[in-house]
Amino acid sequence: MAKSPSKRELIRDLGLDKLDGDPDERAEDLQVLLRSMNDEAMPHDREVDDLWIQYDPDDRLPVDQMELANAIIGGYGVEAGFDAGDNELSTSSGRLVMEYVNTGDTYNATVVRDVESNETYIGTWGDFVEQWEQGRDEYDDDDGGFRLL
Repeated sequence: MAKSPSKRELIRDLGLDKLDGDPDERAEDLQVLLRSMNDEAMPHDREVDDLWIQYDPDDRLPVDQMELANAIIGGYGVEAGFDAGDNELSTSSGRLVMEYVNTGDTYNATVVRDVESNETYIGTWGDFVEQWEQGRDEYDDDDGGFRLL
């Protein structure tokens, strides 16, 4: 499991100081959420339940914990990446490989969830894709490769 980032790292890497509210509080909230997402024994705890309420002022409960991460870091929504396999023309088929909070650029720091390892961490989705492609023995430029939705 990846080392949990410090509040200072989260504020710097995710630009939490540019959002409304207290950046230290946002960083703490994200730390709580990341711990919860990476702890199989405790997928929802009281602290995370309180975060749902805090970051949902319009009472539109986020669909899942990645949506909550999106709200905390002020992202542009949650997107997913798929192993498209041999289906080069399809963007809707394939095995879900990862989810990430869209922060506007391929190599901006963000919240990334690796579906295969069930690990959630701070990184870039561009780095994830590069490592994923290098790690595939059967990867070939002629197959469908990686698809985002």
